[in-house]
Amino acid sequence: SLVVNRGRVTGVELRDGSHVNGDEFVLAVPHYLVRAMLPTDVPQHPDVVALDRLENAPIASVHLWYDQPLTALPHATFVDRLSQWMFNRTVLSDRMATSGTNLNAEKETGCRLQVVISAAHDLSAMPEQEVVAKVDSELREVWPTSHAARLLHGRLITEHRAVFSPLPGVDKLRPVQQSPISNLQFAGDWTRTGWPATMESAVRSGYLAAGNVLRRIGERETLVPSELPSARLYRLLFA
Repeated sequence: SLVVNRGRVTGVELRDGSHVNGDEFVLAVPHYLVRAMLPTDVPQHPDVVALDRLENAPIASVHLWYDQPLTALPHATFVDRLSQWMFNRTVLSDRMATSGTNLNAEKETGCRLQVVISAAHDLSAMPEQEVVAKVDSELREVWPTSHAARLLHGRLITEHRAVFSPLPGVDKLRPVQQSPISNLQFAGDWTRTGWPATMESAVRSGYLAAGNVLRRIGERETLVPSELPSARLYRLLFA
């Protein structure tokens, strides 16, 4: 938890009771943990209270192991199916091993696929093996030549509070990185970054929080570019 004295954060109390002191702090936790990190005597600012109104959305990953490859594609996107994104972990791992990016990686035998399903609310009512069987069936429909492949093992992993739901008006509930406490910054995809709940949004929030800290100590460096580079076709279509 954060230790606040006279309206400023003076340190962090760790689980074992020890303390870490500092001058500037960045709180980078999921939005539903923020209020629990703040001491009870800190006034409940509207920006902090609004976090309770952010609803969560689950993301599920179906991991499948086959005795032979289904496809040589490293990744694919599915339309009008339960499956949404496929990542061929065997191909990706082999590429990393070949390029030397991951020195500990070894070439895999068989095939290991990961299928990601966002906004996986409906999966909570389905048995795990039913979800695995459905995804396996969809993969075989997309790649008919894969029918000879044998499914060795399947597993469903769901992060029930993976991201906040992009409901109407949600941006009004997202706080800026500068918290109500002067030397405390918020960081996370749930803060006001201009982007949806993505890893890129989380990184952007970290840069924005760090920029606030720099300005507080007299530095004027801007860490986040005002505009990201866009392709020529995008510029023609959307001006």
